[in-house]
Amino acid sequence: MDKQKGRFRHQSIQDQKSLVKLLKSITEGLQKGELMLSDEQGEVVLSPQGLIHLKLAAEKEGGANRLTLRVGWQDALEDEDSDQSLSVNHKKIKRS
Repeated sequence: MDKQKGRFRHQSIQDQKSLVKLLKSITEGLQKGELMLSDEQGEVVLSPQGLIHLKLAAEKEGGANRLTLRVGWQDALEDEDSDQSLSVNHKKIKRS
């Protein structure tokens, strides 16, 4: 993990049962609004919220199969001013 940038990457070989367990943990974390990912290299905590972007792709070529799942969202702005609503004013212009 790159601690300065809050990155976490993990790659391993898993059996089907272990992978299902990991995916269930990810699903539970999404439901609760907190995902903690960790291994011997480090950890990162994510707080999914709001609208979530999903990208799903599948490939089957010869004997090779691949499923790619990408999920992303924006953190809410911590600045209290971000909750202000937009206001647009207009003035009627007299034309001569």
